[in-house]
Amino acid sequence: MPDFRHLQKELQSLPSDPGIYLFLDSDRKPLYIGKAKVLKNRVRSYFVKQDHPPRIKVMVSQIQSLETIITSSEEEALLLEAQYIKSHQPRYNVLLKDDKSFPYVKITTSEPFPRVLVVRQKRSDKDEYFGPFPSMGSTRAFQRLFTDLFPIRDCSQPITLSEKQPKCILLDIGKCLGPCIYKNVRAEYDRLIDEIRWVLLGRNKELRRKLHQEMMDLSAQRKFEDAAKIRDRFQRIQQCYQKQTIIMDNTFFAQIWVLVQDKQFIYILFQDIREGVLMAQKGWYHPKTNDASDQEFIEEIYHREVFWNHDLSGVFFLTHSHWLDHIKVIDSESPIDWAIPQKGDKHHIVQRAIRNAHVSLNRLKKPEHQSEAITHDHLVQLQKELSLMHVPERIIGFDISHLGGTDIVASAVQFFQGESQPSFYRKFNIRTVTDQSNDPLSMTEVVTRRLNQCIEKNDPLPHCILIDGGKPQLNFAIHALKALQLDHRIDIISLAKREEEIYSSASKTPIQLGRRSRSRRYLEKIRDEAHRFAVQHQRTKRKHKVSHSSFRHIRGVGPKTEAAIWSTFKTKPELLKASLEDLQQKLSISRLIALRIYEFLHPK
Repeated sequence: MPDFRHLQKELQSLPSDPGIYLFLDSDRKPLYIGKAKVLKNRVRSYFVKQDHPPRIKVMVSQIQSLETIITSSEEEALLLEAQYIKSHQPRYNVLLKDDKSFPYVKITTSEPFPRVLVVRQKRSDKDEYFGPFPSMGSTRAFQRLFTDLFPIRDCSQPITLSEKQPKCILLDIGKCLGPCIYKNVRAEYDRLIDEIRWVLLGRNKELRRKLHQEMMDLSAQRKFEDAAKIRDRFQRIQQCYQKQTIIMDNTFFAQIWVLVQDKQFIYILFQDIREGVLMAQKGWYHPKTNDASDQEFIEEIYHREVFWNHDLSGVFFLTHSHWLDHIKVIDSESPIDWAIPQKGDKHHIVQRAIRNAHVSLNRLKKPEHQSEAITHDHLVQLQKELSLMHVPERIIGFDISHLGGTDIVASAVQFFQGESQPSFYRKFNIRTVTDQSNDPLSMTEVVTRRLNQCIEKNDPLPHCILIDGGKPQLNFAIHALKALQLDHRIDIISLAKREEEIYSSASKTPIQLGRRSRSRRYLEKIRDEAHRFAVQHQRTKRKHKVSHSSFRHIRGVGPKTEAAIWSTFKTKPELLKASLEDLQQKLSISRLIALRIYEFLHPK
């Protein structure tokens, strides 16, 4: 039976809302996309039942992670499922990969006496479209509901405003006003079309009052059967109609950004709405540090995602006011709408995005980042397993990061009694190694500098140091401890990635702990956090190596062009290789501004 322990905490944190779920493979590509009335129950069923068909069993065995998107209703989830399947074409989805779509209701306003039709495609014409309607059922039955409730025409013959056309039986039996014969019914006919719009738009209070009054009048006349027919017809159309907020006006292009946080993490959710359709949802997390790196993280994500090749109707950035103000400054030249909608469909979409962000934050932090409860007994056990001098209550983890031997940096992260302490995280630019990478020498420098910081600031020294690497890195770090005369006060170990072997000055041979060992998982967590923090610092250093603001001195270059430069040319060498024609074509700028940028990069 497949092992689903890597998904256990994700499964435990699933919401009870309706929505869609995405099963992802090791490359985070969708294997299967489905909908659910209750996400928690539906998703868990895949991992509990044993009687799945062979195709589903193979699919389940390949699941490495999962994602969910919450919707307001099951019908809305049905729409979103169809959109995502057609967009991603998952391997194990059989249905909904074709060009079929949910039906729309079309009012032919291009005709003098409009008809109400049910169609599968929404076209760019002068007629009005409403929907789509996933729970419509039979399209012909749905279309008949309108002719039952409203005496409008159901024929396809052209009807003019002046000449009489052949009549049909609907006029004779009182189910049509008869615009084919009676041209003076135009005003009443238009009123009926307006009432149909009310129903399709969800503005049915007026219609409900009107029908209620008709039912009361018929009841007063003791025409109970006729009153019941009106009641039943209205209930039928209400059951077929479910207001949708996934699909909006096809001229609506927007981005929704939601930033939520807890004591440990910041999470940014991004939704891409194009032509009124939710096309994609992405999310990024960042360990909360309460310093400039939080702002850098937000700016980096925003710069990478915000620039589209079309005009935005609005950008809804739901976050703290000072971050929102800063983002506005970044994009000050763009005439987009920053107002947060307070009512209507847009407000509903924004509220749903907020709900998704909170669910994603809770789910994302649990599987990979939430601490397993590390008690004092576990730390005592770790001391025994590695023959340490002290119980390792305070551990500092170190890592080195570089890009092809350049931009060499290091990180030091601190954990105390099983919990990370971001306020004690430190990042370093390596000074003693410059021309090419040398991890052992770099490790000597960073261990020395970090421990000197502890001594100078009167901070408590660690009980144990964890080095990312093998025996060479460990030996150089031991030299640093001896030079500071701390080798008898601090334990030091290293964790090699390939076999997860643990090296220690107390043991001549490497120590291997079992995969299920809580001690091993705890050390891996510290090592991975040190690596993440080092890589983040290394990327930030490369990003600022050539100052972004330097381009602002070039006449005609604003923040959008500057952002386009760095999103098109990822590194300084790539930018320097670009010809004048490359700058002009790839950045879509005038030749004059391209020439100014080129001369700035290649001074004579």
